[in-house]
Amino acid sequence: MIHQCLNIPEVLRLVFRGITTRKDMLSAALTCHAFLEPGLDEIWSCINPFRPLISCLPGDTWEIREEMMPESSVRLEVVHLRTNGRVLTPDDLKRYLEFYSRRIRSVYSPAVFDVPVTVLSMEFLRVLELATHLRPGAFSPLLTQFVWKPYSSNLLIKTFPSFSLFFGPGTEILHIDICSSEPTQVAALRYILNLLPLLKDLWVDAMPLQLEGADPFISEYGYLTSFPWNDLETLRMPDLNKNIIPHLSTLPRLTNLTLFINEPRIPLLYTSLSLDGHEVLSMARPGFESLQTLHIISAVEDATGFLQRLHPGNQIRYLSFSLTFPSNEIDNDTKITNYRNQAQLLIQTFRAHLNPRWLRELEVYDSSESGEFDEPLELGSRMLDISPLFKFKELRELALSLSDGVGLTVAQVSLVPASWPKIEVLELENVFAGRQPRIDHVHLLEICTKCRFLSRLTLAIDASRVGEGDRDSGIAVCRRDDLVPALETLYLGHSPIESPSLVTSFLVAHFPKLKGIYSDRSRSRPPTKYEERWQAVSGALSDQ
Repeated sequence: MIHQCLNIPEVLRLVFRGITTRKDMLSAALTCHAFLEPGLDEIWSCINPFRPLISCLPGDTWEIREEMMPESSVRLEVVHLRTNGRVLTPDDLKRYLEFYSRRIRSVYSPAVFDVPVTVLSMEFLRVLELATHLRPGAFSPLLTQFVWKPYSSNLLIKTFPSFSLFFGPGTEILHIDICSSEPTQVAALRYILNLLPLLKDLWVDAMPLQLEGADPFISEYGYLTSFPWNDLETLRMPDLNKNIIPHLSTLPRLTNLTLFINEPRIPLLYTSLSLDGHEVLSMARPGFESLQTLHIISAVEDATGFLQRLHPGNQIRYLSFSLTFPSNEIDNDTKITNYRNQAQLLIQTFRAHLNPRWLRELEVYDSSESGEFDEPLELGSRMLDISPLFKFKELRELALSLSDGVGLTVAQVSLVPASWPKIEVLELENVFAGRQPRIDHVHLLEICTKCRFLSRLTLAIDASRVGEGDRDSGIAVCRRDDLVPALETLYLGHSPIESPSLVTSFLVAHFPKLKGIYSDRSRSRPPTKYEERWQAVSGALSDQ
């Protein structure tokens, strides 16, 4: 019976997919005739392309010369035509093309530990192209995925011209780095993309060392606007300017979009915090009908400018921003004022351009360099106003980490469970240690008991009031309704604390599922008394 099952191709494929090493796959494939074909299919399904190709060619047509990659210790094996050897012919490729090429489904770049790295010399590449009659995808006609993310721009330059040999018309996933100041790579990428009518997933990243100076690839975007991309679902691209947004908005199946914007390119459409809905609609353009996930890494103005071009009827579910804020002002108070204005405009733009029916996750992180802003002498009473976000009643996750601090007022405490009844993760970071939280432990308990799904919370509170008779009188007797149903992780940032024992008793009494409690502390100096108190609370909870 077992022998009959092993004659079923689907069963054999599952068997070989459970084998973890290529060496074991080869041993299994050679066990019997029935195992050979499915074994070879699995061995060749995902390859680092050049070494397997060369191993199938006659040895009298090629030779390897070792080279050291410039400015690194990586050793290369560069394949050249053999000196005094014979010319490579189409017959020499017959074994590879007939028995192996159609098994390949995925090609990937060498990892750092793949040493030495095999690459093709330019003259050997030219001979291979002529031997295949310049046919694109000749070496893997059924390829579906190509991922080429080398760890060196020099390695990328050496391997990039070889790519067209591997792309078949059915390729759906292309993740690739590009040294965009290299004209040959720009031209090659545009040529390759024209060969891929069914592309669904495109990631293009610029190598870090190539982002300075003039950049034809980033500025022209001919590779994006030259064809309709009817099947494209995921797009990740370096830099963006306002002129490409209308084209992106027309892509019918674009679901996931990740943008890296390194220089100011998308100006704001408005700066007013009090525009009405008709004014917003008059500036936004219909489009991005299928977009559900948006990630932007940029300056805050570019991210805000992009959002202001979104029609409020969009279906974005997941929005993540990693932002930098300009700091050209010499005066620290001016920096903070401008920071607040830009952050508040972004929050207001969320309210005006995101659809409350669909939005589920919203994350905004300040990626400016640490120490960019000094805590001012006069903090004042003003914090960022997050009340525009109470509109999004379907939120499951909200994370706001901004240098000027985000928190809640007493009046907003009751609005949190009413506005976000399904919230699971809530992170409101108060960065400045000197800012006194507006709420205390009683407000914390109110939020956590009424938000029935909240499992992770970041929120600064005034824990120094734990144990005060007038504040604790309403919760002195622990009732079933007082127990927090879901909270497992609590991050309290710069929360004042006076009595670790009272705080521990409060948490033990009301937070039965709490697994971890954390606060801000510096690792570059001995802990302060404030930090020692929170460490004592954390240690006491761990011992429970």
